[in-house]
Amino acid sequence: LDRALPQRGWFGDGLNELLGNEQGVGEFSLLLPALHQVSAEGRGVLLANPPFVPYAPALAQAGIAFAHLIVIRQADAEGLYWAAEQALRSKACGAVVVWSDETARRLPDLLLRRLQVAAHTGACAGFLFRPRRAREQPSPAPLRIVYAAQQGALELTLHKCRGQAGTPRVRVQPWRHAWAARPLPVGVPRPGPGVPHAAGRGVRGAAPAHPALRWKQPPTGGLAESLAAGGLSLEPATGRIVRRQDR
Repeated sequence: LDRALPQRGWFGDGLNELLGNEQGVGEFSLLLPALHQVSAEGRGVLLANPPFVPYAPALAQAGIAFAHLIVIRQADAEGLYWAAEQALRSKACGAVVVWSDETARRLPDLLLRRLQVAAHTGACAGFLFRPRRAREQPSPAPLRIVYAAQQGALELTLHKCRGQAGTPRVRVQPWRHAWAARPLPVGVPRPGPGVPHAAGRGVRGAAPAHPALRWKQPPTGGLAESLAAGGLSLEPATGRIVRRQDR
């Protein structure tokens, strides 16, 4: 994937759209090296409305520091995109990952432009997961990748990429996290060796449908206070794992 992208990685100051109908097929694992790099720099990582509960051991092994992670869940559409725009523009976050809800209607063009401008202003990498049918809608995002599960791998088509001619295809093998096949440990393991900064190498996958991450205390800082003031429920991570049956 790195070799196929002219900039040799994700756009760090704009929207990166990932368009596909499948969830939990390894698409999120494509982002983990970039999220690790952002976390190692001490910048925030915001996950907005993930479709599954984030899997703590996979995030820890990918090297993502929970002290810099904020998760927003069950936000309505207005609160979701408001929070994403604030985080992109804040300069406190290095990466903002949003799972859009376009079951009723597609995202307005004005909203997409606002998110792109916010990402550029805040020098923040925005990742926007959207359904595959959204590829028919023009978008200001400099990178749009259509993904599909193919025989245990991910088929990636560069639907749009600034500086790239044509629509090349890349097939990658998502890394299946070994924790998914083992009993859940009591605590979160210490992060392993650093993951390469590249977009597509050294990928660590997340097993999404697993126990949740819960913060005992709300996050602190300007961005967190601003999001909380907007009425959003924040779930920062302390490394405590709560089994589903205990929730």
